[in-house]
Amino acid sequence: MIRKKVDELNNWTYKELAEIYGIYDYKAYDKEITRFSLIGSPAESASERFKKLDNKLYDDILKEVGIYEKKYYTNSIMVDEESPLTAHEKIMYEQQFHSYLNAGIITHIWNAGIPKNGDYRSLAEYFIKLCKHTDIRYFTVSNIIVYCEECKKSYIGSKNETKCKYCGNEDIEMYSKITGYTQRVSGWNDGKLCEFKRRNEFKL
Repeated sequence: MIRKKVDELNNWTYKELAEIYGIYDYKAYDKEITRFSLIGSPAESASERFKKLDNKLYDDILKEVGIYEKKYYTNSIMVDEESPLTAHEKIMYEQQFHSYLNAGIITHIWNAGIPKNGDYRSLAEYFIKLCKHTDIRYFTVSNIIVYCEECKKSYIGSKNETKCKYCGNEDIEMYSKITGYTQRVSGWNDGKLCEFKRRNEFKL
C-alpha cells in the first residue's frame, strides 16, 4: 500500500485520513457488519517492530523522507519527541485528533515533574478546563521514577540521572510510561530506548 499509494497519500493530511476512517468505522457499527476499531497507539513493542519491517520492504521511500535511520515510529498522533512545542502547545495540537479515534488514543506530557511553586490547585484547574473545553480524551503527566537499589528510596527524576540523589549510589533503575503503562526502562527494546532518550522534558 505504501509503495503504490504514497503519492496519493501525500495529498492527504493525517486529520483528513483519520476523519475518513473514523466515519467509515462508525458506519460499520451502524450496519452491524464486520467491526473494527481505529486505534491510536500500537502495542508497546510495535513501534520498533513495524519500523524494522518497513525498512526492509520500503527502504527507498523511508530514505527519501529522511526517517530510514530512525529506530522506531512515533506513536499515533503524537508530535515528534524532540519537538520544541511547549506542553500546552503539544496538548492543543494533539487533542484535535482524539475525536477521530475510538481506542488507544493518548497524549503524554513527558516528565513534567512536580510544579516548582507547589501550586497544585491551578494545575488541577488547568486539567479540568482541558477536559471540558477541548476534544482530548486521555492525557497523562508521565514522570520518570528513579529507584535506588542501595538505599531503596525512589523519587521523580530526570532521564539523565546517573546516581541516586540521596546516597549517591549508581545502581539505580528508572521507571516510565513505555506508552500506556509504567514499566522498567531497562527492559525496553532498542527502539523504545531511543524514543525515551529523545523525549522532551516539559515544564508545568
